[in-house]
Amino acid sequence: MQINVKDDAGLWVHLPRPAQRIVSLSPHLTEMLFELGVGDLVVGTVSYADFPKQAQGIPRIGNAFSVNVEAVVELAPDVIIAWQTGGANRALQKLRSLGYPIYINEAPSLESIAASVRKIARLVGQEHRGGELADSFLTRLAELRQEPGGKRLFFQISDENLYTVNRTHLI
Repeated sequence: MQINVKDDAGLWVHLPRPAQRIVSLSPHLTEMLFELGVGDLVVGTVSYADFPKQAQGIPRIGNAFSVNVEAVVELAPDVIIAWQTGGANRALQKLRSLGYPIYINEAPSLESIAASVRKIARLVGQEHRGGELADSFLTRLAELRQEPGGKRLFFQISDENLYTVNRTHLI
């Protein structure tokens, strides 16, 4: 069963069958894979990918900004799922040149998270579960948008080089 999915960078990812060995290069992607019911297929991930608790036992191959290419190669993944903004671009270029299929995820809006869930679900053969999760997410998002606003919030990201986000940013 050939799988073809266009990633968020506009590139096609081709797999001969649903992925059975996955390297996830971002904590949010690791969480998504567990929500899809395929956390046991994640053979490598990055620092801070510690939720759900089962993710803590997955081998670490770097962090969102620096990936150990040799460690990834040793894991022999069917697909590598990466966050475009993560910053491990040099490692991703090397892994792509070695022939590894790489799916790039970038969700610029809350609505696009649902599309990401559906596409990643297709890569791992969980289209039905992905559809359920995406629909549930969009329903809850619509409900939240109906609630009265007006509350102001400060979300501090770091103590070093203090910075925050505004209403146009997505964390």
